[in-house]
Amino acid sequence: MQLAQKRKAGAEASYTALGLRQKQEVSVVGSRPWDKIPNPKNYQYFEVKNAFGRWFRWYYWNHMCGFQKHGLLFHDQYFEPCAEVTEALRRLQMKEPHVYDARIQRLSRGTLKAQENEYLPKEEWTKWEEESWYLSPYLAEVEKEKKERLQTSGLKPGFWLKEEAGVQNH
Repeated sequence: MQLAQKRKAGAEASYTALGLRQKQEVSVVGSRPWDKIPNPKNYQYFEVKNAFGRWFRWYYWNHMCGFQKHGLLFHDQYFEPCAEVTEALRRLQMKEPHVYDARIQRLSRGTLKAQENEYLPKEEWTKWEEESWYLSPYLAEVEKEKKERLQTSGLKPGFWLKEEAGVQNH
């Protein structure tokens, strides 16, 4: 019984250190912090059913990524020289200008902090629950249209033609 109490206390301490709320319905005995991380708002890509996948998602978000320390979201890393991202951002700006403006503000603040070699205060870091993958519907639209264009007209996107010609992008 003492081992179970120690595990429960350790799990609660690590959960508090992550700044997450603990769910009551999850059994704490033998569980780890990555077992209890709640899903983000638009839970799309990181649905995992095994323990390793949950651990990797938790480890990646908390230790490998640095963008959350600057207050950025995952899709804020996507940059505009890519034709698909440029088109997705254009559509985002037309359909949801408030989301586009929030992206610009996050990028400006994050760039300024990165240039100063500083991080935001821990309370302002992006949390897993705030992640929204706001560009994914627009990127999916662009990819779908690109595939339809290739199937109907046979026209290939420019970057495929460059690869076939042996031109490398630097």
